[in-house]
Amino acid sequence: MSIASEMYMNSLRESDLSKTVQNQIFEYATSAKDYKLLITLAGYPKLDDEIDRKLSVHRSTDVRFAWLQRKARSRTEIDEFVLNCKSAEILIHTLRAHRGSLTDKSARIVLDKIRKSGHLRDFILYIPTRRAFKLEALEKLATCEPIFVSNLTDRGGDPDSLNFSAYLGAVKRFPEIADKLALTAKSPFLSAAAAAIDGVSQEGKRRAVTMITKWYVDQVLAMGDKVGELYKTSGWSPTGWLQDVLKELAPVRNFEAEPVLALRRAVLDHLKDVTNNYQSEQIQRSLTYMLEMRWVAEEPIEFNWINECSSAASLSNTLDHVLESFSSDFNRRQRVASIKQIVQHPLASKAVLAKATKGLPELGAGAMMHSFLHSDSAKLAAWLSGSNHIASHSVMDADDPDEVFSILLNEYCELPVVAEYLMKSDLLTEESARKLDASVLKTLAAIRDPWTASKISPAIGKLIRSVINTSVKMAAFEKLNGEFKGTLGQLLDQAAAA
Repeated sequence: MSIASEMYMNSLRESDLSKTVQNQIFEYATSAKDYKLLITLAGYPKLDDEIDRKLSVHRSTDVRFAWLQRKARSRTEIDEFVLNCKSAEILIHTLRAHRGSLTDKSARIVLDKIRKSGHLRDFILYIPTRRAFKLEALEKLATCEPIFVSNLTDRGGDPDSLNFSAYLGAVKRFPEIADKLALTAKSPFLSAAAAAIDGVSQEGKRRAVTMITKWYVDQVLAMGDKVGELYKTSGWSPTGWLQDVLKELAPVRNFEAEPVLALRRAVLDHLKDVTNNYQSEQIQRSLTYMLEMRWVAEEPIEFNWINECSSAASLSNTLDHVLESFSSDFNRRQRVASIKQIVQHPLASKAVLAKATKGLPELGAGAMMHSFLHSDSAKLAAWLSGSNHIASHSVMDADDPDEVFSILLNEYCELPVVAEYLMKSDLLTEESARKLDASVLKTLAAIRDPWTASKISPAIGKLIRSVINTSVKMAAFEKLNGEFKGTLGQLLDQAAAA
């Protein structure tokens, strides 16, 4: 650390630095590329507004992350950051760190700025916004050209750009357009991910396998001896990638013989040149998956005894039987099918939906259930109320996230899992915060971790400060807070009247 850096770092321990001194620190740290000093400056409690704005658009991801964590950023501040940020890469990486939901205005700006497939995938997977924007991003992703493997060795490319599970995660959120994606996507990764979804047409599956074969021959086999360098230089393995793809395609079954055999010939041709035992094992597993792909698909499962349920009570009893039978009577496919059939039953009550959630963690089918509940706000809210954790995107991916939020607030806010989501949600306003159970104050008081505290909606603090604005009211507020039964709004009104 230089003498100047050390001097400025010591200055930031002072409690009341002038705007002039703060600006000197910013200018020096920027010119010297002293990111540690900039990060420390970003955390300064009395940071000048103009410097705060400059830090929000700094090129360093670490600096921007420090800016985000300095205080709870409002949606207005995020809107301004999105509007002023010129780099799509900086925009996506910063918003991933923020993890707060975007306004429609910001979502539109971000979507218009991003072009690369990796950025579009991140937008779909990690940035909470309305479902319509994510669907548009997925359709835009379908127009992106495939990635060249040679980029990983010749140009230091990002191996994550070839991450098949990320493409699969994006498609699983929108199964209704899987067939369209399998038939039209320019990238074999996206086409293959779409073909892994149940219900895709034979044409879609044929095109996906054909594209994978062509890409494997043109991009992997054409590299010759350089293929062996890929893992050393980038950590990416073509044999491992192919195994991951075919592992997802195998359970779909009913793939036509000709395209699968063409892929098999290409893989066998590669196997002759593979000397690494682990890669050889991956290819052998891929060949096994290809055999499974040609098997005839099993017929969809439907249980008559579920259809015959004539009341909400009998349906609830049936669900109890299904949950109790998980360890013995049902295999995984039967378990998922039975729960899905119960959830879609017209007599499924809120209690049944919430209880059904409990049966899915070990099945890993939560995303699948959410995929057909997104258009029914009441059912989705009931479903989420039974979860162990409610992620922001679970609400934002709904067709009407405001309606889902409102139902959770008005009908389920007394549940701990829902209360925890509500007090962290960007959709929470001062008006809606009044409806929270007053017990959230005890939860807030117990938080010791600064990172967790930074995720709490600023609407709660603003509401309390706007009502409890004298020492007398504060004393009454603290006295009532301990044992008060009711909503936060009722507690504040009673304290304000004291």
